[in-house]
Amino acid sequence: MKKSKTDEQFDVDEGKLTAALHEGWDRLDNYIQASTPELDWFQQQIQLRQAANRKRMVLELGLFVIIAIVLLSVFISLTLWTPAIFLIIQLISVLIVPFVLVSLLRKRVEA
Repeated sequence: MKKSKTDEQFDVDEGKLTAALHEGWDRLDNYIQASTPELDWFQQQIQLRQAANRKRMVLELGLFVIIAIVLLSVFISLTLWTPAIFLIIQLISVLIVPFVLVSLLRKRVEA
């Protein structure tokens, strides 16, 4: 298959374009000195990140335990004190009823 004139032109232009791109990238690489940090720097960054993560994890775990203890103690106290509160209300009502009845009878007798 024979290439047309435009295909040949694109091949030439493509070659020039890739050459220009490579030349530009080489100049950019020479202009910007990118160096990789030392292994010690990476290890230090890992240790710092692990220490920060460990500290955060301990804080979150402590907060979780404190909230769990508070919620459980509230739940247990409500569960255990419900009968006691009921008995206290019953005793108060038993003690108040005679006073109310006596006061109502006095008002009736006086009237």
